[in-house]
Amino acid sequence: MNADIIRRYLPAYRKRLSDGNEEEKYKWDALRNFQTNWDIEAPDFKAMFSRSLQAESSNLWQSLNYLPKKMIESYCDIDPEAVREAFRSLYDEEQPVGERIEGFIAFCQDMLHRRNEGQPAENRLNQHYHRDVRAISLYLFFRYPERHYLYKFSFAKQFLQRVGADTISARWSAAEKYRFYCNVCDGLREILEADDDLMGEYRAWLSAHGFNDPANHLLTQDVLMCIGEYGETTDVTAPNGLAASRIQSRETDLPSKNVILYGPPGTGKTYRLRSEFFDRFTERRQLRTEEERLDALAAQRMWNRPGRTCSTSSSRAC
Repeated sequence: MNADIIRRYLPAYRKRLSDGNEEEKYKWDALRNFQTNWDIEAPDFKAMFSRSLQAESSNLWQSLNYLPKKMIESYCDIDPEAVREAFRSLYDEEQPVGERIEGFIAFCQDMLHRRNEGQPAENRLNQHYHRDVRAISLYLFFRYPERHYLYKFSFAKQFLQRVGADTISARWSAAEKYRFYCNVCDGLREILEADDDLMGEYRAWLSAHGFNDPANHLLTQDVLMCIGEYGETTDVTAPNGLAASRIQSRETDLPSKNVILYGPPGTGKTYRLRSEFFDRFTERRQLRTEEERLDALAAQRMWNRPGRTCSTSSSRAC
């Protein structure tokens, strides 16, 4: 992770704070609301859970195809005590976080089977919205904001690409992704906390709104999201050589993904695809010869012997 690139993004984030950070402050409000309402011993667990997840914006736990809160509420209708115990286990900080995450996913899968039992085919669900650690990280962070971070795979991946770091593998388990992400966030947090101007402005912003962020974890996630999703900066060149402001405008100008062109044969679907979309979604780069690729690989690995160097393009013996 390139700290210099991150630092060049920070003036733009400080400007967001000075402008009020209105679009994102619901996250701090949601954290405060959860901390006020959460009580795992509440007699009516479902009602308590519903109150705990409330804010001006619900997109942390609800969107068009993302409904973890509603799914947990439906599980409470089936067996509220089982749900209570699942959260009790998830919040047992003496146990490894990976085991707790995998255990909660298994619980949600089991409850989904129970929910679907006896239901006609059209009423059965095949998704419980907790296979990805996004919702589970929300529960963990809201309960222990000084230990955990909010996670969303797309934000994390975009951030890591922008700052020149190793990315998250889609082949990893949910627990592996989260552990890696937390390590990344810890590194980013150290960079942020070393910026006295940023921290002073952030503390003033927290005080003005009556918010709390005991270990700056929500600040860290917010900066990560802004760099990853929006590429906000004043004067920075991204790792791929493009100005970050150009990256932002290019992404903003692109049409929505999963656009479907439809119509009878001969109405111009293929022509429109080639003329309007192909160049915008195609990265063109000059291909290296095999000899150039091997030379670059050898240089990168720094294979050498004392007193002699190897070059795959040279006929000299090594």
